[in-house]
Amino acid sequence: MSDFFEKKKLDILDQTFQQLAQQESVCFGHRTKKDRIWKTGDYGWLFKRLVKFMDTVLYSKLIPFNVEQRGKRKKVTEASHLASFYRQCHQFMDLYWKGQAYSPDLELFFECFRKHPAIGYCLFQGSRWNLEEGLCEAEVFNDFVAFLRREAISGSVKKKMADWKAVLKDEKKSIRKYVIDLARTYSKMLAVRVDMGYLTVAPNEEATCSRTAWEIGDASAWSVPMDVARERAMQAENRARIDVEIALRDRARFFSNPYGVDKDLFEHMIGYIVKLERSDDGPYHFHCIFFFDGQKVKSIKYWTKRIERYWKKITQDRGYVHNCHIDPKKNELKKQGRWAVGHINGSNRRQVRKLARYAVWYFTKDGQRVRVKPKVKSRLLTMGLLRKKRLGGPGRPRKAMKRPHSSLA
Repeated sequence: MSDFFEKKKLDILDQTFQQLAQQESVCFGHRTKKDRIWKTGDYGWLFKRLVKFMDTVLYSKLIPFNVEQRGKRKKVTEASHLASFYRQCHQFMDLYWKGQAYSPDLELFFECFRKHPAIGYCLFQGSRWNLEEGLCEAEVFNDFVAFLRREAISGSVKKKMADWKAVLKDEKKSIRKYVIDLARTYSKMLAVRVDMGYLTVAPNEEATCSRTAWEIGDASAWSVPMDVARERAMQAENRARIDVEIALRDRARFFSNPYGVDKDLFEHMIGYIVKLERSDDGPYHFHCIFFFDGQKVKSIKYWTKRIERYWKKITQDRGYVHNCHIDPKKNELKKQGRWAVGHINGSNRRQVRKLARYAVWYFTKDGQRVRVKPKVKSRLLTMGLLRKKRLGGPGRPRKAMKRPHSSLA
């Protein structure tokens, strides 16, 4: 079947390329539609669907459709839940942003969609609909799934996914060592846990994100009937919630000038752990624990508010801060004996070990890992030490802190 598709694709391109090149409404490749932007929740929902689709493709042998020839007609039935991804298959390419680095499973999908000779010509409106030569879209989708699996084997994608997930093991060791070293240096600490995120709706047109699509041939080939009423009712999503590059840029600005106008925030800050995460419903946000010198500061509420004021300034009011110390989930964690942030006594080994376990759990959740980065070497987890140990003052003497560092993530 693949040989037939390849020949068919070449025939189409040979016959229409010159003609298509002269038409303004036609393009090959990545295209931006000026009237098409991401609406609230659409990116997260679609991204989640793609991850589930690729999990099923890679770790099962299910096929989407059963196709039976009955005379001149074909009977198409769903063979598994893989069939439920059929209508979103072409929309998954809207998640492809040129130049970014993706997890191995997503990279496989984007590459195979561009390479498969027929999937790009499907309309994805009816699995029984026929392409040329009598092939229905269900058969093409089945072949595409098989193609993904063959390419996954030849490219050792499962091994790459295992290596990708193994990064969490290195992060756990790094975080645990960081917390213990910090406690050895400071006799008293104030550990403030917050989530720094972004408002759902774009505050202005500049904060929106154009929705791009990968198209083959006529630009109208993938046009899908839109629910106009729903489209008008929905609002544009804040770009920072779905663009990892913007989020990482905001994080860099947050720590770029600790001795500037807002130096009071950093004056007694001795360290931090900050990691970019992706919530189950889509948006990016930062999990954070800020460590302050417990000999100098006491109020969790004050420093949470101070962090919030600075984050809003950095993001130009596009961001917000969630105070995890007043979250209802705190009580659940306390009952489980897992809540560990707040006032920390560095001499209390049990308390320090508990804080280390808590930090490891908080920052290494597999389900919230970011699968897109601006570059392969972009760091999603950062740990920093802002101040050297004071030479005098209360508390037992400590060894000097090492220079600031970041994790490998």
